[in-house]
Amino acid sequence: MEPCLLVRPEPFPDESFKGYIIRLSEANGYPDPNRIYRMAGLYKYSNGVNVCMVDEKIDVSRLSQLTTLTEEQLLSLSFYNEIAKLEQNSRLVHKLWRFGTCVYKQQLCPVCLAETSYHRKLWDLNIVTTCPVHYCFLIDQCPKCQKKISPHRPHLVYCKCGFDFREAPLENVPKEQTHVSQLLHRKLFECTTSDISISNRPLEHMEFRHVVYVIMIFCDVISLYFHGNKRLQFAQIFKQTGLHHLVQHSVRIFEHWPDSFDSFVDELRALPKGMRDGGPMGKEFGNFHQKLQERLYHPDFMFVIQRLSEYLDQHDSVHPKAIERLKKRLYQKTAIQVNTQCLKDGQLCTSKDVMRLLAIGQDQIVPLEQKSIIKCVSGPTVDGKHEWLFDLESVEELLSKIQNHMQDSPFESSSMITFQKALHIFVKWGHTLPDFVHSIVSKPIRACGRTQEIGLNGFLFISSDIERAAKGEWLSVDDAARELSTKREVIISWIQKGFLPVHKRIRKQVYPIHPKDFHKFTRLYVSAIDLVKRHPHIRSSEKLIRWLASEGIHPVTGPKIDGGRGYLYRKNPKLNKLLV
Repeated sequence: MEPCLLVRPEPFPDESFKGYIIRLSEANGYPDPNRIYRMAGLYKYSNGVNVCMVDEKIDVSRLSQLTTLTEEQLLSLSFYNEIAKLEQNSRLVHKLWRFGTCVYKQQLCPVCLAETSYHRKLWDLNIVTTCPVHYCFLIDQCPKCQKKISPHRPHLVYCKCGFDFREAPLENVPKEQTHVSQLLHRKLFECTTSDISISNRPLEHMEFRHVVYVIMIFCDVISLYFHGNKRLQFAQIFKQTGLHHLVQHSVRIFEHWPDSFDSFVDELRALPKGMRDGGPMGKEFGNFHQKLQERLYHPDFMFVIQRLSEYLDQHDSVHPKAIERLKKRLYQKTAIQVNTQCLKDGQLCTSKDVMRLLAIGQDQIVPLEQKSIIKCVSGPTVDGKHEWLFDLESVEELLSKIQNHMQDSPFESSSMITFQKALHIFVKWGHTLPDFVHSIVSKPIRACGRTQEIGLNGFLFISSDIERAAKGEWLSVDDAARELSTKREVIISWIQKGFLPVHKRIRKQVYPIHPKDFHKFTRLYVSAIDLVKRHPHIRSSEKLIRWLASEGIHPVTGPKIDGGRGYLYRKNPKLNKLLV
């Protein structure tokens, strides 16, 4: 167990994770925060990991022991509860993870820092450029050395050059331009920071993560068409004032909805035509409509695409083919919206959900659907959609069927095998996972017990049942060896020499033998071992082989004949007469 730090300050309710680690390091007299990152197991690639937790949960158990804070308290300092814990849209999460938060720099309000020395969580968002309390720009570089403010600096209020950030000159902004900061602050902490009436109606009703995402998407669009930047790097291309104006332009699109959106589309269409090539849609909008349809397919954003469709209906000057194509794509996105709502309601599940529920690999999901074991409602082979969606009830019903048709456990527990071992036997005989599961569902095989494992891995089976079902009517090499009282290597040698026919080799040293072929083999051939058993006096194979050779009878295969593993004779009347 990790020892506790000597000084363990309590975090503020609106403090950021990175800021708290700086304050924790400074309180304990460490030269820089990396010491805390190392002690907490949060150090990777010669630097502290990004603890904003936009895309996934980070293990903070060791930091919890160091600070005696609960893991829930530490997670609340990040964006895990607001984004990673709630969001299933991989495109949205990736966008926020790449560009949504300040990773390599920090920004701050000098006045807030002077009032209370801790770093606010809101400042970790790139699109937050103003202080919602003091109506001034946040600073992201030191006024003295002009370097970016490092998230791993030794002191919270001082730059490495010694400058006190609390003494940085302020650049005030009008109250109206702090709408974004106030809205996000209120959604994060459920409080009102000022008396400004927030008029961004669509944004007002969206969740925190969706507000951040949709503003970033329109920042991309504006940056591309109005500033010529093909790929917007929120933390690098724009200085603080430039990014601020870009965000403000994005927010104005939602201020007086839908008129403000229509005005933005008018601005876009008024741009030089050279920017919009490639068919009627391209001439009207460039790839603006494609960006909206690709990135705003979530139900919370569908109102934007619907408004674009209404705009087309109201403007006769728009090319008719552009209207037709957009309507078609809008219909497709509406279908996705319905599926997404079903996903929220627990009627559908994704491939990852199926993998988790059944404890199987991703490559095994589609074959199960092809065997009609689970039901797929959307996907590449169903409706052309990229992502697979499955009927959750069909997945749960599969596990219920196996559970309801279980047989009693055998007295000998050693005869029970796990699902994975049973599957291995099936695969050895050339079958697949869907074949195995289908045999369980259709009842030729029945489970006989349960373990603590989840999904299909939680069931136990009787080994003899599995062997019998996997082989069917076929004989294995081991079966033939038992029947002929010899070793399996000898049987394989006879198979390879062509004396014992097999259907085909499934895998290395796995040969299915049909009973008719085996009986034909026993009628035509006899092993030296069997001949010894039948001879009244000779009890040695070597003596029998020499005696038969003296009588003019020779084996068709054997170690000294063709390198075979066992001597084999072809039956004939002369051989039978000698053995009488």
